[in-house]
Amino acid sequence: MKRVGIVGGVGPEATVDYYQSIISKFQEKIGSKEDLPELFINSINMYKMFRFLTNGQTEEVIHYLTDAVQN
Repeated sequence: MKRVGIVGGVGPEATVDYYQSIISKFQEKIGSKEDLPELFINSINMYKMFRFLTNGQTEEVIHYLTDAVQN
């Protein structure tokens, strides 16, 4: 089975929406409400992101998000 990963946490409310939408579409596609996809959420620290952005630290933002995606 394929696995899906999400980099979340920047907007926890949006992460919940993505999670629910992925589960719903997966269950619809396979025709079962009793199965769940293998899903990984790497929840990053939005306050850390805001600090980087506020301070113009774009390289740090790039590295932080790249590391999150690779994980």
